[in-house]
Amino acid sequence: QIICDTRAHAEYYAHELTDDIDAADKMAVIYLEADKSVYHPLHADRASVLKRIFPGYYPDASVYDLKLVLYFGTVLPLQGADIVYKAMTDLVTDGDFLCIFIGPVQRVRGITPIKHKNLLCADWVSQEKLALLTDISDICLAGHFNSRIDKAKRTIPGKAFIYEAMDKTMIIGDNPANREYFAPSHKHIYVEMGSSESIYNAVRHEFGI
Repeated sequence: QIICDTRAHAEYYAHELTDDIDAADKMAVIYLEADKSVYHPLHADRASVLKRIFPGYYPDASVYDLKLVLYFGTVLPLQGADIVYKAMTDLVTDGDFLCIFIGPVQRVRGITPIKHKNLLCADWVSQEKLALLTDISDICLAGHFNSRIDKAKRTIPGKAFIYEAMDKTMIIGDNPANREYFAPSHKHIYVEMGSSESIYNAVRHEFGI
């Protein structure tokens, strides 16, 4: 039996590889899951977590009142990390947000990395530290956000299952795969794929800014 990670992928394989109009119905769809031994609500202290993971970061007390936006990824093209980074640079410029980007930002095509006191970046963190960062975040960016790669519309990002396990509000790309699993709600905020402005506006709207 053929096993797929989304119904959208099953339909794609059925269309591309067979002449059987019912082939997708014969495939099993098994969705990913987060490791709930690691990813679950932790109720961590924001100041302690930030000082532990970014030891060279010495903010003034007011930074802890900012809304914290998190993204992590391997920056594969389908993830749309360039779109995320642009949205984050706009958010920190506003002065209302602290943004954390976990991933090799130097590999993200089409962006010019900036230095800003409220934009924290790290190439990689352990799962334990990632769980802590997710826990202290106010809103998390899932994806996928690339609108030019069709696979991005057929795959649910693994980070979305992590955010769900940790009961976090997330922003996700409006595509068939995501809609299979996540119903639109105050916890699952859909945005136009390929648009940093959509992410920017959705984050600000979530906090009434």
